[in-house]
Amino acid sequence: MDKGQPDGRRGGLLTLTLRPSGSAIWVGPAWAVVCGAVSSGALTRDWHTLLMALLAVVLADPILSTIWALVSSDDSRYVVEPTDNPGPGPVLPSLPYTLPGSAAGRLRELLEERLAGWRWAVWPRARESIPTLGFASALALLMAAVLGILPLAVVVAFLVAAGARVWIRGSSMRLVEALGSGVLAGVPWVLGYVALAEPLIGEQGPGSLGFALLAAAAYAGVFHGCALISAQRLSLGANVVTAFQVFVVAVLILIEHPIHGGAVALLLLPQVMLQPLMLRLDDGGWYLRRVQGFVMLAMLTALALAA
Repeated sequence: MDKGQPDGRRGGLLTLTLRPSGSAIWVGPAWAVVCGAVSSGALTRDWHTLLMALLAVVLADPILSTIWALVSSDDSRYVVEPTDNPGPGPVLPSLPYTLPGSAAGRLRELLEERLAGWRWAVWPRARESIPTLGFASALALLMAAVLGILPLAVVVAFLVAAGARVWIRGSSMRLVEALGSGVLAGVPWVLGYVALAEPLIGEQGPGSLGFALLAAAAYAGVFHGCALISAQRLSLGANVVTAFQVFVVAVLILIEHPIHGGAVALLLLPQVMLQPLMLRLDDGGWYLRRVQGFVMLAMLTALALAA
């Protein structure tokens, strides 16, 4: 080996690479954790609390986001493509008293075909993501255990949803998108809340946790609307963003927070005023760049400061 070339084998067994995701949506997992942490009422300036909040942000974004990106990767990566020369497939042992052409024989042939497809088509494409998925999941559970029992339960629920995402691969796109919005926005909001408010939930009763779930659902709805706009489904996305913020205003007024409700309504006004121009320009990116600051402030005001 050339002495001038660095030896890539001198190092750890694993390498980690961080890079921007390229997402145009600001009200994502990190901001959701911030809103949930502020809403807990337990966010103070002491180093322990700030460290817990920072750990929750890192857990939600990038770790949980990475897991979701891996399980949401393009379905075509895992489609077995026919080939004239797939190579030698695995040979399963013959079952006793099994005749060729019988039901058991056909089952054996089917299993051999599936295993061959996995070996020659799926595994070469998935073998890099599967170890990453396992490592990220283990790291997420470890970090959640440091945060507490409730954050650990939230992460376990997230991993269950990730498994469901794999199971519904190829299903209705609306179902997949709704599940993604709940996982990428609602789960981080709850994570930020319970990471700091876990000692208070037992004292305040289930009502505080119920508020957290309602706020997380509203946040996920706004995130879903922004995602639709980013995907150029402009009219539907604008209606979803507006509807969920109007719902938030109504809830704030009902629970006797009229000042916060009025603040959210004022922050919603420029968003609504720019929607006709967005539709005329047919440019969701243009709209998001101009209104996302208002959306972030509205979410912080409505779901955090009003707690």
